[in-house]
Amino acid sequence: SSSKINISWTDVANETSYELYRSSNNNANYLLFATLPANTTSFIDSGLFANSIHYYIPGVISPAKKFDFIKL
Repeated sequence: SSSKINISWTDVANETSYELYRSSNNNANYLLFATLPANTTSFIDSGLFANSIHYYIPGVISPAKKFDFIKL
């Protein structure tokens, strides 16, 4: 059967977008998984295998095109 997870974070002021990175390799080798619009505070990753382990890191893009990781 498939599973899903809801990933959420606090909105960052003056952002232009978010990037969500995902790893299934022991919290390493993160790959860009989704690009999300400004003011997004959550994402549902669905279609996952039951009992699978994934790690996520959200990042924020500011108006100056600067990228920073944010805490979940």
